[in-house]
Amino acid sequence: MKDTTEFDWYFRAPGGERVPDVQNRLSAWLADQPADDDLIVVGHGISSRLLRGLYADLPIEQALQLDVDRDAVFILAERDITKVKA
Repeated sequence: MKDTTEFDWYFRAPGGERVPDVQNRLSAWLADQPADDDLIVVGHGISSRLLRGLYADLPIEQALQLDVDRDAVFILAERDITKVKA
């Protein structure tokens, strides 16, 4: 990831997680979920973006640009992301 993106400050806190750390944690969680289970997952903006990006196999730069609308639900199915407005 380039050091000059608008998202860098999310990952620069002293002692905080870096992008690969967050991706590894979310990847491990995603891999532990049964493929045939329906889940409701609630998260914050950056973790939501990264989780959806991992699910859809998007490059990190594209994942960080995903929507984080507070009045929407994101449905993940068959490696696709669908946004449903409330």
